[in-house]
Amino acid sequence: MAEKKGFKECPFCNREVEEGLLRCPYCNRFYRLTAVNERNNKSTEEKSSGTLKTRFRLKAVVLFLFFLLIISLLFYFFSEQEETPLPKKNLLPQKLKSMIQSPQAIKEIRDGEVKKEGDSTNENGKENPEKVIEPITEPQKQEKNSVSETKVTETSKTEAFTHYKNGINFKKEGKWGLAGEEFSKSISLDPANAWAHHGLGRVYLQKGMDNEALKEFGEVIRINPKIAIANYYRGKIYQNKNDMENAIREFKKTIGIDSNFLWAHYRLGEIYKKKGEKDLAKKEFEIYENLKKANDRRIEN
Repeated sequence: MAEKKGFKECPFCNREVEEGLLRCPYCNRFYRLTAVNERNNKSTEEKSSGTLKTRFRLKAVVLFLFFLLIISLLFYFFSEQEETPLPKKNLLPQKLKSMIQSPQAIKEIRDGEVKKEGDSTNENGKENPEKVIEPITEPQKQEKNSVSETKVTETSKTEAFTHYKNGINFKKEGKWGLAGEEFSKSISLDPANAWAHHGLGRVYLQKGMDNEALKEFGEVIRINPKIAIANYYRGKIYQNKNDMENAIREFKKTIGIDSNFLWAHYRLGEIYKKKGEKDLAKKEFEIYENLKKANDRRIEN
């Protein structure tokens, strides 16, 4: 039976039905599943081929950019080498340079006949009794030592800072013994690190070694007098020792550096109260309360 346009013959009941239907209205059977699947497969294949093409293009772009990056790095590396040649070694000492003032002097240098400054022979080759080799004086020795110490300090500062940071981490974890070892190592490498002395002072204070702590906090103040917390801890130690005069002096120094240090005001108020100086105690406690209300950044550990 010839099929009309827009119609399809049902393979089961051989009746004409609309081409877009999946179920025959006469025999209620599905007969277009194969065609639909073919159409779906075709669209899937078209999508996958488009995706493959897109991926290929992206890979090509990435490879091209990578190639450009390699070329740029190579160009930069070789251009840097050409622009910054290795420094030439200074073949002549500075003192000999000052002697090169004439062709005769140049000839003498080439022949190896230039006499060093301070040579004990005269022009005739005989020993000059007036020329005496002077010994190295003490200031010269100190100058030499200071230069070498500067070099050692520069090379060891990084290591010293590493030990200091390790000490801080151990202190936060409550490992005071290990913290003390790290702070000591830091100080041995860089004695001018005030905060390493402060850390060691805190360790001594935690262990009840008040005299050693006083010494370390004093070293902090000697290196950097602006670190107020060092004076505060010294005042705290003196207060615990019942040495109120020294405690008052240290707490006043603390406030002189940082007037917002609320715990220094509080401890001064405690001392004045204990001494019976009520007005001074009241004044310090009022300052403490005002700073506390203002959410001051200082927190007593």
